[in-house]
Amino acid sequence: MKSAIMFLFVCILFFVSENAVAQTASDYYIPLAIGNQLNFHSTQIGSDWGARSTTYSIDGTDLINGKLYFKEKRTEIMYSSGVNSVSRVFWLKKDSLGNVVMGAMNVSNGSTNIDSATVVNHNMFPNEFLTQGYCRTFNYDEYTQKDSVVSVTENVSVAAGNFTNCLEIAEFHINSTGNIIYLEYNYYAYGIGLVKNVGIIPDTLAHTNELINYTITGVQNAVNSIPSRFMLYQNYPNPLNPATTINYTVANAGFVTIKVYDILGKEVATLVNEYKPVGNYSVRFNANKLVSGAYFYRMNAGNIVATKKLIVLK
Repeated sequence: MKSAIMFLFVCILFFVSENAVAQTASDYYIPLAIGNQLNFHSTQIGSDWGARSTTYSIDGTDLINGKLYFKEKRTEIMYSSGVNSVSRVFWLKKDSLGNVVMGAMNVSNGSTNIDSATVVNHNMFPNEFLTQGYCRTFNYDEYTQKDSVVSVTENVSVAAGNFTNCLEIAEFHINSTGNIIYLEYNYYAYGIGLVKNVGIIPDTLAHTNELINYTITGVQNAVNSIPSRFMLYQNYPNPLNPATTINYTVANAGFVTIKVYDILGKEVATLVNEYKPVGNYSVRFNANKLVSGAYFYRMNAGNIVATKKLIVLK
């Protein structure tokens, strides 16, 4: 009897150790591997926040003072007053505890030599972010920034999918008189990174950024990079004039078609017609040859059929 109980205990211990997930803060940041990318679209709420798309990508690495840093490139394309593109580069790495730290902030005197950059090792995504209620403070010349962990179990639904147990982190900017001059909420999913960003204060900069698709490769703990089911997402923008993006996921490798039909059922375009491995995909549809009106796009993948409606408005 005693030996049977011991055997059961060993089995339970083995099961727990095999299925437990060792989580650090870096598990909720975009995995630091070249080729990983997150693509967002924004919804304008405030008068000073124009429509825009944003891309976060890990483009390469740099040696800074003998230490290896990953280059994260953030590119914004703003449409409020014509198409304006703004790009910024951040140098990131993980420390021995699993925190994501920022390395080079800028290159002094306009030098192109990365070794001359100012290295700050700013702890931008600490392990304490895994603890609900944790709050940290930074003091700047014009304001004080406070980051507060609101929740570690948020469910977020965006175009790229449904994500559970996300970190919800509020960022406050407070002026010298104690008034909140800026407030936004950021939502991070395990193995993916930022999936949603919502600006609340001030009203003029109110906005929502949502993840529409992502590419996560070469990272063992990126559990959400492998789709568990077929999905056909709503195109964005919709209505469209003249182009739009359609995102979809393939859960089992096979032949996939996506076709566009008019309201009479006549096929007007074939967007995808090929074998697809498991993964997350997007396809661009240009409707410049179509007249204004309602259309439907349909995905066939094996015995899976999904249909969505889109509007062409010229």
